[in-house]
Amino acid sequence: MTKYALVKNRDPVFQGDTLDGLVFKMFDKDSEVIVPESICAQMRGPNGQLVHEFITSIDPDGTCKVSGLETQETPPGKYVYSVRVKMFNGRVRNYIHGSITIISVPTRC
Repeated sequence: MTKYALVKNRDPVFQGDTLDGLVFKMFDKDSEVIVPESICAQMRGPNGQLVHEFITSIDPDGTCKVSGLETQETPPGKYVYSVRVKMFNGRVRNYIHGSITIISVPTRC
């Protein structure tokens, strides 16, 4: 495991529920906000197959946003996700990663 990546395992959600998005800022060692060039976020299945590409955005103040997910079409199971950040100097790193569990639910109102 790397020292720079945050592990954030998401709370399980029932299939059909909304998985909330993520909002975060990054700071340097002097507590100055780091504004990245771009971010991307993906969810992958147990065999590494791409399941979902999240919509991402960066506000001028450095606030990074990753969209939520409507899970109606996502089969129950355990998935992994990561948020990759690209800096203006070309450095690319996975800064957040973890698991997402979708639980089957019989009720579909």
